[in-house]
Parts: sequence; C-alpha cells; structure tokens
Amino acid sequence: MTASPTLTSEDLAKRWHVTRLTLARWRMEGSGPPYVKLGAGAQSRVIYLLQDIEARERDHRHLDQITDH
Repeated sequence: MTASPTLTSEDLAKRWHVTRLTLARWRMEGSGPPYVKLGAGAQSRVIYLLQDIEARERDHRHLDQITDH
C-alpha cells in the first residue's frame, strides 16, 4: 500500500491563503476539511490528505454561468 500525499497545516494555509489559526478554528467548529491528528498533547500535529483537500476544492468551486443576451 502506498501512502497518500499529505499537507501540513502550513501547506494548506498557504494553498488556501488563510492562516493556520483559521484552519484550527475550522477544526474546532467542525467546518473545515477532514484532517488526521497524529500524536497527543503538545507533541501532536495535524495533517490533511491531499485527496480530501482536492475533493473539497472540487465540491466548493463556483462556475460562472455564461449566457447569450
């Protein structure tokens, strides 16, 4: 089994142009993307599976409607 590519909180914050604090708030609110918490306490860290991030980006994209007038 091959490991899925992952992003750190810093990677995702840069990708989405938000702060790591925003990502942390979204995790606490349950409104952010799926994540994996590794470890416990002060030594814990959060990672995001790239496939989950790409799926969320697809689900939240907005396409402009072009109409002929």
